[in-house]
Amino acid sequence: EVGEDSHCMRALPAVRGLSLGVTMLSMCSSTLCKASAAFISPSMPSLSSPHSVSHRCRSSLGSTSEQASDPQANADTELDLGDRAKDVITVQFKGQTFQGEKGELLRTILLRNNVTPHNKGAQLINCRGLGTCGTCAVQIEGQVEPKAWNTMESARLNFPPHSAPTNQRLRLACQVRAMGDVAVTKFAGFWGQNEEESQDRSFSVPLGEVEFIIDRAKQALRKGSDRD
Repeated sequence: EVGEDSHCMRALPAVRGLSLGVTMLSMCSSTLCKASAAFISPSMPSLSSPHSVSHRCRSSLGSTSEQASDPQANADTELDLGDRAKDVITVQFKGQTFQGEKGELLRTILLRNNVTPHNKGAQLINCRGLGTCGTCAVQIEGQVEPKAWNTMESARLNFPPHSAPTNQRLRLACQVRAMGDVAVTKFAGFWGQNEEESQDRSFSVPLGEVEFIIDRAKQALRKGSDRD
């Protein structure tokens, strides 16, 4: 019994150390999860969420008696709603019509409305918004920025399988921002390079919120440059 007690006493610090290590590991894992969630959470809520653009516009109406009885407050509210309404644009794509936020990347608008500028296998194998793969090539009717190909589009849309003259009608959805109502057409082929319109109606976002990390980074950089 003495020998067993002695072994137990010697083992006690190790058990305590192991317990402390497990506790610290748990705390670190929790912190890491929170940090990861904060990093990949969208910079603005999904357009289908309760916090969508239209919902924020409705909520700004207010419901207090003070607002109802104050003409100036009502005037300010109407002005605010008018400004917000100007920030909402309409997108038509594959027989569907939905809303997006003015100045948002077209690829992000499409994905957040459960449609995709990528055909079939390209939904998995694409550059996630870098502009290097060319699989999000679409035809756009309406106001977008930039108005002409940027450097990335010029390089990728002149690279096979994209080629003249059909490439002239294409833009990369990950490189353009919708500045007004737009109608979008996707053509067939892995890269959307064919002449006939795509009939693919499948949709998947294999990486979840990670799909939007590059898009949000570009949006943040643009907004920062606009403020400067």
